[in-house]
Amino acid sequence: MHVRPGRDLGDTVAGLIRVWWGTVATGRFEGLILDFAGVLTSNMVEVITDFERREQLPAGAFLRAWASPPGQELYRRLEVGEMDQRGWNAGFGALLGVDSGNLMGRVLYALDPAYEVLQVARDARDAGMRTAVLSNSLGNRPS
Repeated sequence: MHVRPGRDLGDTVAGLIRVWWGTVATGRFEGLILDFAGVLTSNMVEVITDFERREQLPAGAFLRAWASPPGQELYRRLEVGEMDQRGWNAGFGALLGVDSGNLMGRVLYALDPAYEVLQVARDARDAGMRTAVLSNSLGNRPS
């Protein structure tokens, strides 16, 4: 998806949902399913960039670690409940070469609500449409 200069991704997603919402009047849709991070929240690229800056990591370090086979395995294990956040923090901290203490919390520190998109979801629900969030799991509880 291309985002025009001066607009953030949340505004663009909200606009796309509004265009889609216009088709709802036909009665062809019964529900709205949204992702959490990056849709109902701020742009994950910006969140990760902020994390790298705060941790003094080279640009792209997080995504390179995430895309590596060990990084993918850590996320897989976290998502299916084979590992808790403490285990992910330890493993991913080692991949990045940073302290593992509250790593998930530090990564997601700049994650903020996308209020315009949340309003679109409220409008859909208020209009009688079923709404849901379908997202990746980050574990059962912070650790």
